[in-house]
Amino acid sequence: MNGDFLNAAFDAGEQSYIKNTSLVTPSYNDSAYDAGPTTDKIFLLSSDDALNTAYGFASDPYDSESANRTAFGTDYAKCQGLYVDGSTGKYNSGASYWRLRTPCYSEYTCYVYDDGYVYDSYCDTCASYNGIRAALNINDLQSALSQSAVRIHHDCGELIPEVPATCADDGTIAHYICSLCGASFDVDRNPVADLTIPAAHTYGDTGDDRFTCTVCGQVDDALKAAAELADAKAAAKEALAKYKNADDYRPAQKTELETAISDGNDNIDTAANIDAVNTALENAKATVDAIKTDAQLTAEELADAKEAAKESLASYKNANDYLDAQRRDLEDAIDAGNVAIDEATDIDAVNAALENAKALIDEIKTAAEMTVATTPVIVRADAKTKVYGDEDPELTYTVEGLKDGDEITVVLSREPGKDVGTYAITAEIDAGDEYEVTYVPANLTITKRSLLVIVFPRCKREGKPDPMFYYHAYGKVDGDEIVVKAKREPGEEPGQYTITPVIDAGPNYKVSYRTAKLTIEPKECPLCGEIHEGGTVDILIDMLHRFIYRFKHMFSAFQVNSIIQGDC
Repeated sequence: MNGDFLNAAFDAGEQSYIKNTSLVTPSYNDSAYDAGPTTDKIFLLSSDDALNTAYGFASDPYDSESANRTAFGTDYAKCQGLYVDGSTGKYNSGASYWRLRTPCYSEYTCYVYDDGYVYDSYCDTCASYNGIRAALNINDLQSALSQSAVRIHHDCGELIPEVPATCADDGTIAHYICSLCGASFDVDRNPVADLTIPAAHTYGDTGDDRFTCTVCGQVDDALKAAAELADAKAAAKEALAKYKNADDYRPAQKTELETAISDGNDNIDTAANIDAVNTALENAKATVDAIKTDAQLTAEELADAKEAAKESLASYKNANDYLDAQRRDLEDAIDAGNVAIDEATDIDAVNAALENAKALIDEIKTAAEMTVATTPVIVRADAKTKVYGDEDPELTYTVEGLKDGDEITVVLSREPGKDVGTYAITAEIDAGDEYEVTYVPANLTITKRSLLVIVFPRCKREGKPDPMFYYHAYGKVDGDEIVVKAKREPGEEPGQYTITPVIDAGPNYKVSYRTAKLTIEPKECPLCGEIHEGGTVDILIDMLHRFIYRFKHMFSAFQVNSIIQGDC
């Protein structure tokens, strides 16, 4: 305000009448935002000034009748985005906000609302919708008024729409014209001397519209050639991007691939014509082709590993250390190892084939080893048995022929399986070179488990459907499923009928069961001889009578008649 505005609004003579005013402005809310002392010619009013009755303002910040605080912006201010109240028929219709200099929080200051209220916060100092009411102090007001020329702001009026240029005729930009001085301004209210939009053809962004005027249809050959070259470059880049799958490469080679594609794209971009584009594409593809994929590198590594494995196998033993028969065994083992190495599909399989071949060779005795006498020893596994569902017993063995003080290592295991049957017991034996071991195998036998199913007795009244039957299975292994169905003797007359379980427990169980009785009681109450089929009371009476009848020995100290009330 004390720079461009002061110099634009007042000449040197006018400025000499404006006092330098010292200002100290404390924050309205927080001393951390107090404004330091300044000396200004032009300044904004503070919140205290806006409440100063000496200046003609009301002391109440919320005095809605204080029309003297209500401000109406100039046309220029409105053109700059000043907020204007849109209501009608009120004292503040068409009024605007105006800013005060009193700080409140951070970048916010106090301000006056369009209704004249003074608010203590949230006026954004960067917002263009808040008005400015500049204040100043005058030395010798009368002299200043007599010397000062009358100044006006530009009155821009309504925006004059753009007149588009045609293929043959110039147009004009959208603009304002000051009604006072005739000056021209663009849509941002900046002065502008030339409003002309030169005549030009109109082109689109896609397809033939890029070089064919959408108004008159004229084709621009230079634009057409440029568009065709751009299309060729785009197609070449797309072809290069799709030429290889980056996922087929290892990280280092993937980086090489990215560099090759990037360099290829740069060469395509700098190509001056379509032939140069095609040459750049082919050169880039050739560079990409030279980069090896993971599959190619893997194949090379596998071939190298096979060659190294064969060399290792060939030099593993000295054939001169073997007798003729064993030398032939050595040659056969090497040949078989080379075949297994050739058939390997990855390096792990190559290494495994090499180790297996070496292990077979290690079993072939040299001439020196053939002359060492060995002692026979017999390892006998003990036969074992267990019931289905139980833990395996410890597998044991005996050794015959072992010299005093010597030890051998025997690890027993059995065929997998948990069902009833016979499972072979196998052994891994390390007796050293001094013993010739004979292993006598045995079996682990799993026998059937006893399963007892007990059916519980049930009862019902004559004419009623059978109740649900219950059972309990003793000896069932956790997790196993068995199927038990109840079958009873036919008949619906009062009496007892045998309940027999029908059991499907599978081949791992030896099944037995105990039957139970279904008792059918007569409809008539066994205590009073009546049939209770009425409402809830009759049902309760029937239940009570039957309970007493079944367990009357428990009520020997009572007279039955004393419990029964009235007729049954």
